[in-house]
Order: sequence, then structure tokens, then C-alpha cells
Amino acid sequence: MADTGVQAFTAANNTNLNTLGWTADSGAITVQSNIATTTNGEVYVRYRYTATEMASANHYVQAERISGSPAITARQASSADTEYALNIHGTYDISYLYKYVTGTKTELDSWTRLAESGETWKLEVNGSVQNGYHEGVLVLEGTDIAITTGTFAGIRGNVYASEGLDDWSAADLAAGPYNESRAGALDQAGEYSRHLNMLRIESGDL
Repeated sequence: MADTGVQAFTAANNTNLNTLGWTADSGAITVQSNIATTTNGEVYVRYRYTATEMASANHYVQAERISGSPAITARQASSADTEYALNIHGTYDISYLYKYVTGTKTELDSWTRLAESGETWKLEVNGSVQNGYHEGVLVLEGTDIAITTGTFAGIRGNVYASEGLDDWSAADLAAGPYNESRAGALDQAGEYSRHLNMLRIESGDL
């Protein structure tokens, strides 16, 4: 298994994502003007990126929201409608962190703000923690143990309108170029090491 997936959706118009390394579990997503666009009128749309499967269930997925109210998904199951989802709402002044377990949706957190075009959103799942980021800032926090497996990331849409995403990417946390949780842990580890060294110097061990 690989641990990084990236798509900028530069294929020709009307290209279905299932020809670009994705698997369609429901509905249709096609490329329109270099944007992954869901089809208006579908009951719901659910795609997972199968060209790259994450090496573990601890990974992140991020994308640039262009239009509508799309969702990015992590720990997506290969069969059942089970995953964590960050629903980026461009219709109402609120975005949501959800879990879906065999199709049953439960809200884990929400953030009041109307999504704008061109913003980057990120969903990170690590153990029992689910975090949502807007432009690199933590805005959604969940704690849930219902979904402990799942090595696919993807895209989800709904029936309300066509939705667009660009610059989609996903990676294992250990393989990502940067993530806030790892950075904080490293900072703490560094402070701890420096503290131990000071104690050793004071005691004459160094």
C-alpha cells in the first residue's frame, strides 16, 4: 500500500473520476473546468480514491472548496457507507464534522461560518480524535471510537446542488509534509529532552 494521493483534476471536461483512480460507490463526479464536480440531483455522491490506499487508518485528507457544500472523507470503508466526513457548507453559515456508520449520520462538531470559494479545508483522523482545519487553523474537534479502520479517503456530495473541489490530497500522518498534531508532539518531546539535559548538567552527569 502507498500512503499519499494527490489529484488536481486536469483531465478533459466530463471525464468521470472513476477513470482517474477513483471508485464510485454512489452517484457521479466528473471533471469540469479542472474541478471535481458532483452531479446535481443525485441522492448522494460518494467516491473513494483507490489508486492510493493509505497505509493506516490514521491519515488526513484536504481539498480546496470551489462551490456548493461538498465533503471530504477519511477512514472510508470499501463497501458499507462508513467514514468520517468534513462537510464544507457554502449554502448555510455552518460546516460540520460527521461520522457515517452504515449510512447513519451523526454530528460530532460544527463551526459557524459560510465557506468561501478557494479556501483549503483539511480533515485529520488520528486514533479516537477527528480534527477539521480551515486554512490551517483548527476549527472542528471530534472524539469518537466508532470507526477504527478504513484506509481510503474520498469525496462526498449531497442532493442540494452541484458541488466543486480542487487540489485534493491525502496522506498517512507519518508521511505528511506537516501536520499540527505531530508538530506539537515533537515540540513537547524537544522540551522534555532539554529539561533532562539541564538536570544532568546540574547533577554533574554531563
